[in-house]
Amino acid sequence: IIPVFNAEQYLDKCLASILNQGMPSYEVILVDDGSTDGGASVVENYGDARIRLVRQANAGVSAARNRGIEEARGEYVALCDGDDWWCDDNKLARQVEVMEADEQLGLCYTRSRRVQGTKEWLYPAGEMYTDFDNMLFNNTVENSSAVARKDLVMQYYAEVRPEEHPEWLTDDAPMWIWFAAKSKMVAIDEPMAVHRLLPESVSQSGNYLRRIAFCDSLMDIS
Repeated sequence: IIPVFNAEQYLDKCLASILNQGMPSYEVILVDDGSTDGGASVVENYGDARIRLVRQANAGVSAARNRGIEEARGEYVALCDGDDWWCDDNKLARQVEVMEADEQLGLCYTRSRRVQGTKEWLYPAGEMYTDFDNMLFNNTVENSSAVARKDLVMQYYAEVRPEEHPEWLTDDAPMWIWFAAKSKMVAIDEPMAVHRLLPESVSQSGNYLRRIAFCDSLMDIS
């Protein structure tokens, strides 16, 4: 699932990394959240039958991601933001294999690389958490590194309704904390995804009031 808003300059790298996956059968659902750039043309130029382009009026990343999940036809969903990419061609295959081996698992995620300009580092730098107590205070799941069971993701959106909380800086952390409370999680200690940190990203905001509001909002998740 790829939610996209004006990410034309990054889409080619993102899509190429996903279409190069060694999985024999999967679909790529890209939700254009009211973009005003040429991103749709980048997608259409691929002409790949695995890609489904869904267009909607701008409603925010949570609503776009939710729309993509509703459109998905598989048992598992893998997330990747339009400005991120995967750096291991066996990412999907390995994560699905892990999930298939244990029906109690709701989420499998990997370590990732973070890129900001010319700087690059591993995330998380330390332990990869899979339990609620640790995840509540230190979310170590990078959105684009995760593969989850679709039914649980749908349950999260139905219960928490992140699109109704514009005061949250992101819905990623609440979702993965929710997963830690609701299901088993497992981590693969290898970097398989790359998260690009952009200056305009809300997660990079220097506005401390927005960060405080985000932290406070996490406490409302049951």
